Amino acid sequence: MRILSILILCLFFIGCKSEAELTLERGIQYYEWAVESNGSNVDKAVIEFKQVVRILSDELPNISRNEVEILAKAHQNLAVCYLKKEWLDAAEQEARNAFKLMPTEENRTTLSVIITEKNK
Repeated sequence: MRILSILILCLFFIGCKSEAELTLERGIQYYEWAVESNGSNVDKAVIEFKQVVRILSDELPNISRNEVEILAKAHQNLAVCYLKKEWLDAAEQEARNAFKLMPTEENRTTLSVIITEKNK
């Protein structure tokens, strides 16, 4: 019985998401609600994504690969929010931060879209 209890406790802790992951997911949900309601108010999403950046930036450079991915996603999501608000300089900076952390095609595309928008 004791072994079963320990096993269940271990599985519980392995399955738990970090504060940064939960905050990122909350930000994504706020953004989706703003888009679905045809509103441009993405301020709640911005607050959540900035919180992820605060949480994980304090721990740099000693964060895991998963946490680097979460941090990059928060920067990328901030870039998209700022683009929606037409804050192009801030959007570009966040997109550059995301690409610097994770040079993926998605992050490159986001940066490219923002730079194109700035040059109009």
